[in-house]
Order: sequence, then C-alpha cells, then structure tokens
Amino acid sequence: MTHPDNHRHRDIDGIELCDLCGVLIPEPEAYLYIVADSSATARDALEHGERLLTACSWDHLETLVIAYEQRPFDLEELWASILFETHRRLGPTTTEHLLHATGLTPHQLDRAHHWHLHRLLQHPGHQQNASAEDDTRKEEDQDSHGDDHTDQDGGRSGAA
Repeated sequence: MTHPDNHRHRDIDGIELCDLCGVLIPEPEAYLYIVADSSATARDALEHGERLLTACSWDHLETLVIAYEQRPFDLEELWASILFETHRRLGPTTTEHLLHATGLTPHQLDRAHHWHLHRLLQHPGHQQNASAEDDTRKEEDQDSHGDDHTDQDGGRSGAA
C-alpha cells in the first residue's frame, strides 16, 4: 500500500497508480474510493483518518476496500500519525507548539507518544536489544550493589 501523497505522479499529469498492483492508469479510468484508516493524516482534500484508494479495476478496488475494512480503526494510531506528520514538518519543537500545530489535547498527545513507544518495543530487533540491555543492567546492578533489594515503593534500593 502507498500513502495517498505517494501514489500521485505529480510530474505526469493525468496518471494514477494502482495501490494494489502498481500499474499506471490514465486518471479518467482510475477507480477511487475513500476508506477509514487511522494511519492516514490529512493530505490534499482528505481528512485525518481517511485514505484515498486508487485501483486499475473494480476487482482491485474491492480487494483494497475489503482489506481496509478489516483493519481496526485505532484512535491512538491516528493521533500518533498526526504527531509524526507534524514532527516531520516542523522538526524539534515545544509541547505547546505541538499541541497548537496538531490540534490534539494533552491527553491525546500523551497517548500518541505511548502508541509510538509501544510500537518501538514490539519491533523484534529493538525488543531483543532492549532485553539484552536490561539483562546487562541487572547484572551490573547486582555486581555493584551486592544483594538486589527492593524498597517499600517497589524501587530498587541503592540504584542510581
């Protein structure tokens, strides 16, 4: 699948690209349909959470629509997509500026950050490295502090 902004051939007027098979289609012959997609941010005439599908045939359009209809719509993914797109456009910025630029509430911004973090931790390579780092840290803590004690709040005593 391609992002709506990627499937348009700006240098070739009147040509579209099938989102399923990638064949070039004269614009008047393209089958278009808007579906709900929580990973899509506003582009051109689309609203946040909507994706424009382009297909070379009715069968390809039907296949694409069915695939998107089976995908759950996740509000946190939508907020994360909005946040990501805004970061891409603006670069590093303050939380206040992000809130204004995205239109998200502080709670939604927080949930978007958590959604991104959760996805990073699900990445197999990252998770494997994170587990190895955690094991190394635990060994270092035990070596430097002797016993591994836990204080009343559930934190480790003597940990930096």
